[in-house]
Amino acid sequence: MALHDTHLSLRTRPASADAARSLRLRHASLYAMSTVPRFASNFANGTARIVVVRLTDATSLLCAVPALRALRSAAPNAHITLMGLQSAAEFASRFSSYINEFISTPRGPRVDEYDLAVELQAPSEELHALTAQLRARFTAGFRNGSPNGANDATDLRVEWLEQGPELLHLLQLVRALGIRDQGDALEFPFTPRDRAELENCRDALALLGGPFVCIQPGGRLPERRWQASRFARVADALSAHGLRVALTGPAADRPVAQAVAVRMHSHAIDLTGCLTIGAYAVLLDYAYLLISNDTGVTRLAEAIGTPSVTIASGNDVPLWRPSDRARYRVLWLPRSERPSAERLFSTWPDNAGGITVEAVLDACDALLAEPALKQRAAVRAHLARLRHESRLTRTLAPAPILAEARKVRRAS
Repeated sequence: MALHDTHLSLRTRPASADAARSLRLRHASLYAMSTVPRFASNFANGTARIVVVRLTDATSLLCAVPALRALRSAAPNAHITLMGLQSAAEFASRFSSYINEFISTPRGPRVDEYDLAVELQAPSEELHALTAQLRARFTAGFRNGSPNGANDATDLRVEWLEQGPELLHLLQLVRALGIRDQGDALEFPFTPRDRAELENCRDALALLGGPFVCIQPGGRLPERRWQASRFARVADALSAHGLRVALTGPAADRPVAQAVAVRMHSHAIDLTGCLTIGAYAVLLDYAYLLISNDTGVTRLAEAIGTPSVTIASGNDVPLWRPSDRARYRVLWLPRSERPSAERLFSTWPDNAGGITVEAVLDACDALLAEPALKQRAAVRAHLARLRHESRLTRTLAPAPILAEARKVRRAS
């Protein structure tokens, strides 16, 4: 049985395939440069109206942030609308520097209301039909071969490649529009409300008194969840090394987290369903590392800069895996050994092979031993401790005790 880090599993394309792909991309870019100028000329003077379509969940929206950043840089005065799922509305509001408004469905726009419509996701007939309702003067997006999109006077299509990170595909489309990208770094802005919510959660506040890790054992599909018994063994091993353990996830993951907690010999703080995504992101910012089998939270950790170990079971790893493979470790199995709807991870015997506890702990050890990451962890723990102490002094400690504590701190 073979266990891979993602970067070891990608097959190199034949030189002829690479050459053909480069030629197609070059043709698409040259075509775009010849057809877009009448819209690009409106970017700087504020007359352009741009609509970006991305119908994905909230954390998947993070992949589109570098493309949105590039659009805003090229069109600082344009009115940029993001169309997405209603569940992503709060998430989108964090990026007001890149978008002017968020809409969840077409609102019957007038003909030519939008100068440019950009489809920032994999192509599909449903997506193209929805974008067509916007009646933009010019449309840019992807195609996976004909017939779903062909280059003409008002339509730019770049071929969607199955290999490589989705984030880079989206930036490829931006570049095909003649726009210079502004880097591929992810972002997740915090708000004062996020920090206030975290500090008002007593269980979360208790973590900030020392170094801790977040373990998120849930996942949308049962067959893609690593065994609760193995998560418990990882949690116990980390706890034995002096790290506190927080079990996290949405409210729907509470039964999974409880299954992990009852199998642990050490203590964990269960925060499943207790925090909004903003407060959880702040918590994650203070954590030493994240361990999960959920790709959405992996993206969030990457946007924040928290090292992570992801136990992946799907076949789309190359599309979402972070480009920094040293800081964000992804463990996965060959296709023939992956679980399925009939053969769940959670039903495997604890010693049945697959992705082992030892493999996950080895990845954790590598992250915690890396000098730069070790320094980051120490800094985050120090900041968390200061924040914890500050919170305690504001709410719990009487004045005489505070005065004595200050004397002890000075003496030490």
